[in-house]
Amino acid sequence: MKVRLSGAARTYLLHEASYLTERSPAAGAAFLRDIRSVRQRIGKYPEIGFKPFPARESRRLVVGDYLIDYEPGPDGIEITSIRHSRQSDVALNLDDDFDYEADDGETNDSKP
Repeated sequence: MKVRLSGAARTYLLHEASYLTERSPAAGAAFLRDIRSVRQRIGKYPEIGFKPFPARESRRLVVGDYLIDYEPGPDGIEITSIRHSRQSDVALNLDDDFDYEADDGETNDSKP
C-alpha cells in the first residue's frame, strides 16, 4: 500500500533530519533510515500502530524517540505527523487554563 507524508510531516522530517545531521551525520542518517523503514512497515501492515483516540481511524506508531501518526484512506496511507516524544501532542488541543484537579471542571481564572 502506498504511504505518503502530509505537508506538516514532510516539513518536520526535513527540519529534524537537518537538525540531527548538523550535530551528528550518523544520527541524521539513522533518523532518515528509521523513517524509511517505518513507511515500508506501515505500507505492509497498516494496522501495526495503536489507536490513540478510539473514535478516530488514525493510528500511532512509536519508533525510538519518535511518534508517527497516520491515517488509512482509500488511496493509501498518509503519515499526518512525526514528532519527538518529548514534544506536546498538537492533536489534543488542551486548554491551558483548565484545572484538571477541580471536580466541577471550572477553570483557574473563574475561581475566587
